[in-house]
Amino acid sequence: TGTLTLSSPSPLGPGAYFLALVVCKTISSTPLLRFTPNGQGPTVVDLQASSPTVWTGTLTVTTSMATGTGTFTFQGADLVGNVGQILLSGSTYFVDTLRPTGSIALSPASPLKAGAAQATLTLSKDAAAAPNLSFVGAASSTVTLSLAGGPRVWTATLAISTATGEGTAVFLYNAVDTLGN
Repeated sequence: TGTLTLSSPSPLGPGAYFLALVVCKTISSTPLLRFTPNGQGPTVVDLQASSPTVWTGTLTVTTSMATGTGTFTFQGADLVGNVGQILLSGSTYFVDTLRPTGSIALSPASPLKAGAAQATLTLSKDAAAAPNLSFVGAASSTVTLSLAGGPRVWTATLAISTATGEGTAVFLYNAVDTLGN
């Protein structure tokens, strides 16, 4: 049997996580440790011996891993050939690789006229820092907006003038959540 500990608690975002596998007996060779992301195939985690019963390695969570509960499995044989496969703790971790999505609300509502408008950016998850928000007017002029608020709802004041041009305009944003997505 064994126990598994990672350097961070769930949820795990993209990045590298140090882990330690502690087994109850000295084992004859490097144990096999696999991590299986939600609905995907397993990834082998390379392990190095820190002591006869402690093995360490690094789990790398990539953006291609599915969001959801991932499962660790292990297999190791003791010095007389008894095979252990039970993780008493640390066998599941939640992986979050979803990027934050956002929506914009305007006040007053579209169509906008010359004057000030308030743009509210609402994210699907908390941002680690203020997102970047730009307004690209019909005349192709880009204005970077200064956001206040957070961590999920952000507001900015947008100045509309005749230089903005008439027609369709777009908002562009970039946000990073607290896990680095």
